[in-house]
Amino acid sequence: MCPGAGQQGISMDPQGNYVYVADVEANGISYFKLNSSTGALTLEGETNTGGQADGGGFCASDVIKVDPSGSFVYALGTTSPEGCTGSSSPAIADYSIDNSNGSVIPGPPAENTAIVPSQDWIAVTP
Repeated sequence: MCPGAGQQGISMDPQGNYVYVADVEANGISYFKLNSSTGALTLEGETNTGGQADGGGFCASDVIKVDPSGSFVYALGTTSPEGCTGSSSPAIADYSIDNSNGSVIPGPPAENTAIVPSQDWIAVTP
């Protein structure tokens, strides 16, 4: 991911060890190790959310949240059978966090979701 290119969302794990950044242009999530003494971030890795310009997948992840247990990352974005440049529908992608290194592992698709705009929560059933 290119710094400053399309980062739209940021979230930190509850332990304060890792920072997760969503990038709408790269259709990916970057994760950084946080140095608690200096505040410096070190890029640990990246994962593509699966979006393709010409063939669907999860695209435009612009909101990202780590759950309170620090075990999961949820990215809110869009999905489209036409590709990331076509018409799209709201979608949620879920990832498990490997607590040994902060990496994100794609989870099973969230089949039942509810986003409540007037509240500060979402409901997801894997």
